Amino acid sequence: MNGILIIYVWAYENKDNDYEEKLLDKSLVSNKSFIPHEEQNLNNIKTYFHLFKKDELEFLLKTFKNIEIVSSYSDGSNWCTVVKKINID
Repeated sequence: MNGILIIYVWAYENKDNDYEEKLLDKSLVSNKSFIPHEEQNLNNIKTYFHLFKKDELEFLLKTFKNIEIVSSYSDGSNWCTVVKKINID
């Protein structure tokens, strides 16, 4: 069975990087950090996130032998890659 998958990830190069202001520890690697939860009773919980740099998602996806990259683009805030499953004989 073949299919198409669309993957969106946060872009490190985001021009409207409003979540950068919420970072708790800016001393971590430049594209990884923790952000606090804003909901009540979750103040002690931090969420880890990773910001993908240009071509990083494609590089990771190329390690899979059963998918083919159809297209990649940026919507300004995110990187998007469309892949399709292929049969390997």
